[in-house]
Amino acid sequence: MKDNLKPQFTWDEESGVATCILTDGKEVYIGVAKCCDIDRDMMNEKTGCEIALKRATINYYKSVRNHELIPSLNTLKGIEFTLKTGNYDSKSLSVIQKKINKIQQDLDIIKYLLIEQKESLTEYISAKDDFYKQVRKNREKKDKIK
Repeated sequence: MKDNLKPQFTWDEESGVATCILTDGKEVYIGVAKCCDIDRDMMNEKTGCEIALKRATINYYKSVRNHELIPSLNTLKGIEFTLKTGNYDSKSLSVIQKKINKIQQDLDIIKYLLIEQKESLTEYISAKDDFYKQVRKNREKKDKIK
């Protein structure tokens, strides 16, 4: 799914804003990261771009779920209902049910990827925050020694 996405990054040193734009050739997915005022002493492009990429990826997964998979699933379920209630052969119904199962599996994968990406983002930000606190603590110790 994500293999065809091409990220483009921008970084504004002045404002501390990183932007990631993912495109698959048809759609554009944007993620933005803005450095908190308390972290401006640690602000860097790599961290901002990483957070922006994770947010753009989350937007991509949501779009696939909401604009591709769910509408397709609803359409197929409508066809399935029509086949079940009409005098249609079981082969056609079986084909539709296989397609429904495939889309359900894809939705499960997207759900997992969204959870994974959101957790990864939370963990990344938390780890950076812990790192920043430790650096500040070490700086304070160093300043007290002087």
